[in-house]
Amino acid sequence: MRQNLTVGTAEMFFQKAYEGRNAWWRWLLTIVLTLSLWLLGHIPAVAFIEAVRQRLAVGAEAFFSGEFPPDVDRNLFLFVALLPFVVAFFALWLLVRWIHRKPFLSVITGRPRFDWSRALVGFVVGLAVSAIGTFAILPGDALTWQFSPSGFWPLLAIALVMIPIQSATEEIFFRGYLMQGLSLILKNKIAPLIIVTLLFSLAHLGNPEFAATYNKVLVVYLLLSVLFGLCAVMDDGLEISCGLHASNNIFLAVVLSPEDGSLPSYSLFTTHLAPVLKYSPWLDIALTVLTFGVLAVMYRWRFATLTESTAPPKALQPVQV
Repeated sequence: MRQNLTVGTAEMFFQKAYEGRNAWWRWLLTIVLTLSLWLLGHIPAVAFIEAVRQRLAVGAEAFFSGEFPPDVDRNLFLFVALLPFVVAFFALWLLVRWIHRKPFLSVITGRPRFDWSRALVGFVVGLAVSAIGTFAILPGDALTWQFSPSGFWPLLAIALVMIPIQSATEEIFFRGYLMQGLSLILKNKIAPLIIVTLLFSLAHLGNPEFAATYNKVLVVYLLLSVLFGLCAVMDDGLEISCGLHASNNIFLAVVLSPEDGSLPSYSLFTTHLAPVLKYSPWLDIALTVLTFGVLAVMYRWRFATLTESTAPPKALQPVQV
């Protein structure tokens, strides 16, 4: 990849990978710098945990073991826990523009502009399916109402602002930037989709949910990753997958937060992972198929899209880096 390509007309999502400058070291440098800045973004969270640890004489593992320390502001912890993704989002935006010399939009969608209506549809469909899977399937005694105005309204504000950035950052990095980069090497869509699906799932292995039932939780993450990836590939962009991802995380933060999950919060309801995972993986498979089916019918997706060429259009002309 010693050449870069300039574009004269709009292309599909995978073809936009050929825009800008694509020498291999540019991809490696962007990945390393994005992850490094993401790690640096954890400094406020580390400082917060250390302050609480010193004050309450608890171990740092208490924040991630399902036994969240009492008398600790969960909203503040959620805010500092999401800050690294804000840092990573702007880092990736700058790096794509500066190192690759191409528009940030090119790693997000194959359309001329971000389609907010698609993102909204993904959000609404995802939220509806999450509600069905929770309130129509789970027994009532598995849910505990815990609404507190002083905790909930700040939570809602944080969730509506920060979680879309967090979920969009993951989508753009994994199913946008990485999947496009892999398509330049592998020259197809299916192999990058499979690799990114696995990478996304592996990146979440440190979440406390895996301590509950490893196999079932891994299946859940794989299903979500497959769903988000298929939506990105078949819809020619990340708008719907960003909406789905945001709806899933906002639901878990605002509506139903497992006490032993990744980020317990002042949500409307609380539960534990055991009754939720009791119905896995079959319920998760059914809800994933339902979500994909609804969206596929709405947007008339074709499975043939998965095998279409990722080669650049004739409008792209190679120039020296």
